[in-house]
Amino acid sequence: MKVLVRNYRKGVIPAAMEELDLKGVIRSDDMVLLKPNFCCYLKKGVTTNLEIVEAVIKEVNRLTPHVILGETHSWGKDIDRVFTDLEMECPLVNLAELEGLRLDGPYGTATIPKIALESRIINIPILKTHTLTRVTFGIKNLFGLVQESKKGRYHSTMDPLLLDLLERIRPVLNIMDATYSMDGAGPLSGRIRETGFIVASRDVVALDMACCELVGLDPSEVSHIGEAARKYGVDYEIDYEKREGFPIEYNVPGGGRG
Repeated sequence: MKVLVRNYRKGVIPAAMEELDLKGVIRSDDMVLLKPNFCCYLKKGVTTNLEIVEAVIKEVNRLTPHVILGETHSWGKDIDRVFTDLEMECPLVNLAELEGLRLDGPYGTATIPKIALESRIINIPILKTHTLTRVTFGIKNLFGLVQESKKGRYHSTMDPLLLDLLERIRPVLNIMDATYSMDGAGPLSGRIRETGFIVASRDVVALDMACCELVGLDPSEVSHIGEAARKYGVDYEIDYEKREGFPIEYNVPGGGRG
């Protein structure tokens, strides 16, 4: 599975989407759900770069008129308020308010929006650390689909919930924002640096495994990524635009530098 690593600049998003043949998986009658990583406020290095989100929307709008950008609310995150400050070329939807589907597993019960199972999902996470899961890359970004506002109750059973989400929801494209990234005490209070690249793949497990490599971290040291790799057996190949500078300096919670 190919994973693209490209320097961020004007035109890089449509070029990456074309190289990964998005046209081959999205038809004109498809509903496409864009899933960024938005928190209680928007800030480079904390939330997905809006320039990247806008570029993705523009390209997907060329393929289908059925495009929405969705995120859920949570304790401390009023996504409706966040959305009021945004102007995008597609509807902005609080996914917590849509019809839900119940999941049952070792984590208890959770609900996810039914539309997530009926749509082509484009996952647009950001390269960050997380004091709970060590990193929050592509797979972890799917956790934001859980509709309950009190998401903290899943923290002790995060891995089985993420794996259940991954079993049911496989994005057709994943574009990791690493224009500004965070290490240290993420996902809100870590160190933010301009790192200036993006990572893209059709497969979210390949994306996460490659991102671990890019920051010098063994995927097996991130439990949900290691388990996903064992379960799905993903082979990946990183296609660098520029190999020099990787792995980047990156301090990961629970073990120092990756």
